[in-house]
Amino acid sequence: MMWNPATDGMLSSREACVRAVIALKAGQPPLGGIRYLSVGMEAIAGRLDEQFAVLEAGRVTAPVVARGDYGEGKSHLLRLIGEEAAARGFAWVVVTHDRQQEIGLHKPARLFRAILWNLRWRYPSLDWDPWQRFFDWYDGYPEERYFRSELPFKLRELASDLHSQGVPGLVVCIDELENYMLLAPKQKPVFRDVLRGVTYMRVPRVLVVFGATYSPGLPELEGRVLHAPPLDQDLAWELAERLRSLHARAFEWEPPAERFPNLVEYTWTQVRRVPSGRWRAFVQIVITLLERQHQALVTTAPRTARAEPRPVGVQPSTPSGEKRLVADAPPVRYSIPLTTGDKPKKPRRVEVGDRVEVVHGPLTGLVGRIHSIVGEKVDLVIETRMKKIRVTVALSQVRPARR
Repeated sequence: MMWNPATDGMLSSREACVRAVIALKAGQPPLGGIRYLSVGMEAIAGRLDEQFAVLEAGRVTAPVVARGDYGEGKSHLLRLIGEEAAARGFAWVVVTHDRQQEIGLHKPARLFRAILWNLRWRYPSLDWDPWQRFFDWYDGYPEERYFRSELPFKLRELASDLHSQGVPGLVVCIDELENYMLLAPKQKPVFRDVLRGVTYMRVPRVLVVFGATYSPGLPELEGRVLHAPPLDQDLAWELAERLRSLHARAFEWEPPAERFPNLVEYTWTQVRRVPSGRWRAFVQIVITLLERQHQALVTTAPRTARAEPRPVGVQPSTPSGEKRLVADAPPVRYSIPLTTGDKPKKPRRVEVGDRVEVVHGPLTGLVGRIHSIVGEKVDLVIETRMKKIRVTVALSQVRPARR
């Protein structure tokens, strides 16, 4: 099923556009309008048509695996699959594998509860009374042990119940499976057993979608693998145009036509230097630059002329002893010191081995340690959750990190 961004309906709601801009600035896929922003991903819907047809016919289908590095559109792809499922009438849900919240394949009972809660919020008109006991209480370890083998059967029971209410199928997306690497040693075998059961004990009317980055040590994920397309210059221009339209609808303002190409060229130049995460970096930089131009215009706009209020004072006592307000008293002015007299602090010098924070450019917010300094360039070593990466930035882009 192909779609036309111009008729997708995203730009019809200003409130939805505002929410989407806020989510994109934070590096998250928006809850609405995901199809409008899926530049270059139109063919993915066609590749899923066969599996959706099998699902609607009540047969079993293989899982789908969305792979990619951080910031390369993996979570966006999961939500796109969900929106495509919704366009065909299926129920869908995205659950994030979270070790701290104890939600994931290592806690199958809690995972099933998270699926139910998200479905209940998304589809409040459906009858959830048969599943009320899962909302009311949790039996702890005995129930977790029971669900290690029963999770596929519970999903089948849930899909059958939804089908009886007119929903043809269920799409369950489980994101960030790479958090398997953070599990305790005794939890990893449980994760693998549940993953094996969900993968090979395929359930009618249920499509399971896994989302994971490429992580060494992660169990192999079986299924149809999908990738977001790599960001090239043509896709970057089309995406920037859609972001401009989205921002314009949200805030009723557009940048000057002659300045927007320079904004896109600058963003593309910055993103080309990023080793991974180009999609997320490009979107965040474009949204941030549009916001800065808009704010600069608002804060520097001339004020409209208006009549100055007449100063009001207190007239001395009249012969009768009363005081009256008059409009000819001089205004009272206050003198507020602009400085406190403290001497400005000298900027701290950074050296090799210092822990610094990137404060400008597409890598803003990252913290790393200086490996070397050559002229005005700084070579940083940044530790991520999975590995260490080395990047080179300008000396003016870093400052000592806060302890």
